[in-house]
Amino acid sequence: EQSLVRALVSVGQSYGISIELSNVKEALKQLVETLALDPRNHQRKVVVLIDEYDAPIISILEDLNEHAMEAAEANRAVLAEFFTMLKALGSFVAFEFVTGVSKVSKTSLFSGANYLVDVTLDRRCSTLCGFTWDEIERSFGDSLNMICAQDGCADLSELHERIMSWYNGYMWSDGDSAARVLNPHSVCSLLSSQKFKQFWIVAGRSTFLTKLMANEPERWAAMTEDSEIDRSSMLSNVDVSVTLTDSNVQSLLFQTGYLTVKEC
Repeated sequence: EQSLVRALVSVGQSYGISIELSNVKEALKQLVETLALDPRNHQRKVVVLIDEYDAPIISILEDLNEHAMEAAEANRAVLAEFFTMLKALGSFVAFEFVTGVSKVSKTSLFSGANYLVDVTLDRRCSTLCGFTWDEIERSFGDSLNMICAQDGCADLSELHERIMSWYNGYMWSDGDSAARVLNPHSVCSLLSSQKFKQFWIVAGRSTFLTKLMANEPERWAAMTEDSEIDRSSMLSNVDVSVTLTDSNVQSLLFQTGYLTVKEC
């Protein structure tokens, strides 16, 4: 909680606002109301941007023990207070955008009518979090030609197939090939190093997930096979627990990018 309060204090300082409260709900209330009611703010509204909202929960679950679970529950309670207050301050919020890798239950973030709209599988946002091949070809043509020559590819078509084999796979809509996107980190690392490597597994691997997989490899392997999954279950809230249901497992694998949509 105090880490979150310090973050709010830091935001306040950047706008010349002094926050001396130690309670996250009151600190958030003071920050939002002061910004919204500032005479220079003619719209009387603020924009709230939150990245990796679930990090305070997922990051401490590297050790699958009782202490880690207790800490995760405590952090989840703090997040619930934070988002409950943010919801109450809705009249002061013009726009709110929240990102994360999983929909953690009991955070108050995904409850309540007319609060947040989940755009994970919204066709309009299907290319928001990745590069399409057209974008790569249009923006990085020179780099692609260099890789093509260095790698011995006959032409860009052959290089395209290889890049798609290495870094393609994310789909966030209903099977439209135009909505297939590539991992930005992996593509940028390839363009920079001019070498094909497994970049994302180093930078983005979830220790929490890999430990769970190691504990029950056969069960998790079965969850990664081609299968029909109800659309609603793909986006269901995940109850952070050492014992996950099969539905939780599939949701978590999809939400963290280990599984993707093949066909809807």
